[in-house]
Amino acid sequence: MFGNLKKNVVDSSKTATVVVTRHPALVQFLASTGIISEGVLVISHATPEDVAGKRVIGVLPMHLAVLAASVVEVPMDLPADLRGVELTLDQVRAYARPAAEYIVRDAALGRRVSAGLARAEVLVREGYDVDPGPISAAIALIGQDA
Repeated sequence: MFGNLKKNVVDSSKTATVVVTRHPALVQFLASTGIISEGVLVISHATPEDVAGKRVIGVLPMHLAVLAASVVEVPMDLPADLRGVELTLDQVRAYARPAAEYIVRDAALGRRVSAGLARAEVLVREGYDVDPGPISAAIALIGQDA
């Protein structure tokens, strides 16, 4: 029904995973289908430090997705009357489509990690408290791939 949900673009055994969602039924679904294992970090809102260099399961804005090693989405084929409604586990099972994993690149800079580093530098200049450690870790993990 869900295809190969465990197919990874990024080797998840060597990359930390974090789930970003506010929906408990989605977390239950991810665990019941084997997409995540017990004890994986689940957060409701992400910061650059939360996602840098990690395999992220959930929906992220592009400025955060470019920092992640990869982003896994479980598309939901919801009817209009269920949009914006908290779903049950049975509803998630009924409407979930196969998971898809993406690697996001910044087209203007040509390299995704460089883009994340540039954004982190801008945040620091603007006075945000950004620890460059996770960004540096992302560069070390992912490299300067084009």
